[in-house]
Amino acid sequence: MIRWKGVLVILLVIVMGILLSLLLTDRWLERRLEANFSALIGAKVEFDGVHYSLRKMELQWQRLQVTNPDNTMQNMLETANCKLDLAVEPLLFRKVMIEEMTIEGLRFNTPRETDGYLPPEQRRKAELPWVVTTVENYLKKEKIALPVFDLNFLTRKINVDSIYAMVNLQAPDRVDSLTRVAELRFSTWENRFAALPRENDLAELESQINSLQPNNIKTVTALKDALSTVKQLREKVTKYRNTVNSVRTEFSTDIKTIRSLPSEIPSWVQQDFQRALKLARIPDINVKNVSRLIFGKQIMDRIEKVVRYTGLARSVLTRYQSAVVPRESPPRLKGQDIPFGKPHTFPDFWLKKAVISGEGPNSLLVEGNLTNLVTNQKLTGEPTRLILKGLRKDRFSLNFEATLNYLTEHPEERIKITLKNTPLKGVTLTEFALLPSTLKSGVGDVSGAFQCTDSSFSATVDMLVDKVEFQEEANEKKLSPRIKEIRRRLIQAIGKIQLQARMEQQKGQGKFILHSNLDKLISKELKSIISGEVQTATRALKTRIENAVNKPTEELKALISQKDRQLNRRLESIQTKLELFEKRLNEKKKQIEERIKKETGNKLKNLFKRP
Repeated sequence: MIRWKGVLVILLVIVMGILLSLLLTDRWLERRLEANFSALIGAKVEFDGVHYSLRKMELQWQRLQVTNPDNTMQNMLETANCKLDLAVEPLLFRKVMIEEMTIEGLRFNTPRETDGYLPPEQRRKAELPWVVTTVENYLKKEKIALPVFDLNFLTRKINVDSIYAMVNLQAPDRVDSLTRVAELRFSTWENRFAALPRENDLAELESQINSLQPNNIKTVTALKDALSTVKQLREKVTKYRNTVNSVRTEFSTDIKTIRSLPSEIPSWVQQDFQRALKLARIPDINVKNVSRLIFGKQIMDRIEKVVRYTGLARSVLTRYQSAVVPRESPPRLKGQDIPFGKPHTFPDFWLKKAVISGEGPNSLLVEGNLTNLVTNQKLTGEPTRLILKGLRKDRFSLNFEATLNYLTEHPEERIKITLKNTPLKGVTLTEFALLPSTLKSGVGDVSGAFQCTDSSFSATVDMLVDKVEFQEEANEKKLSPRIKEIRRRLIQAIGKIQLQARMEQQKGQGKFILHSNLDKLISKELKSIISGEVQTATRALKTRIENAVNKPTEELKALISQKDRQLNRRLESIQTKLELFEKRLNEKKKQIEERIKKETGNKLKNLFKRP
């Protein structure tokens, strides 16, 4: 008995195979691969010799060229023969799963015969993560703010008068504004002091106190009236004292602020001085700035390149990440639709493993592997990992490790690069004007570690260059004798270069730190060579700027001191008189009470003496 269901399935597979063999021609597949990958990269990706075998489920090509988007006459990478094994089942669901791939003849930065430029309309715009654009913007600002070293400065005389004339001094106007603020504050306090007891009020109060003469009062009734007057006068003195104390407390607090106004002036003078230095183009040769002068731009360029490639990788690999299906919140007594997974859940693309071998610059043998390159890591449960190792006959070695983890809510990339025994002959080390740009010889070790999340980025770069020799340059003969001498002393002093760079970007705040063993060395040498003229010009500029604010500053301090003394003297005068009045009233009160007691006692005695 024939099982027709089985026969139908076999016939269906045969028909599909025939259709696939007709549709999936090698040339058609090659064009589709080139179009899709070119759109992702943003520059031409070219496949040569693509061949697809339906029987073996194999795809291979003879050559692959991936153009560098930043230099379209150069390939970012190039491969020779590559072969990959396709899994059958995912193809039935329009998915691509590569069980294993072999990449041979991998090379980097190879020249192109034709321009690999791709028109903008054929590119697929990559949306870079926020942290990448934040880092790039920060590094651009840091590069703009790099200190400028003008070589001509060492051979020309600084004209202090012309520089001073160009500086738009702001400190004098600011001192004038402080003076107006102080005058306004003191004017307010003078109005407040008008509410204090005036001289006439105090003189009248004193007159009333002096008019009380207990010894001249004859009757008890008059003495009691005098005691009542004392009480009233004491209440008036107490009221005056409370008013004075309240004003004095508030004035004591405010006068501290007024006295501190001139403390802002030195910082304004310093700001004017820094503007003058920029106009003079006097380089700040200090320990902090030397490394930035020499290595700052090169290090930041390399960090920027790493963070951009990291962002492109995240943009491509997270584009297809599955979103979590939201659970419904149904009304009471109503049901909800529960989504169930499909029986066959494959990512759109999954390269399980790629074995890589190739050749880098100067016969560097490279090998490594790439695992779990996938459009949706959540379906495979594994991050993408790339490991490359290289070794050359001259003992140069390369180690590269990258982990791209998009399994959790917060994506993360970690990259480690180590270069050992790197020959640096002919390498451009720096663009610093006082050093030759190219090395004649040297051996370097470089290590870098980079970590990128959805809100932060960190990078560390450490470099050690030994056996340093600089190469003579053709234009050195044109340099002045003074520049030649400076160069000679610096070159003789440098035998080894150690450098440490650190960069952090967190919550929109960036920090870039760069240190090297050349910091103190070059700073010391330059200061010893050019210290005379620089220090003379610097002191002259600062003195001119300080003199511009000295007079108004002294006038401001004199105003504050004078008004402070006047107002405090008035407070003390009033308070002293009120204390004296209070003391005299207490004495009057005591005298009157004693007189009342005495007069009352005499009357009682006289009462008992009557017949």
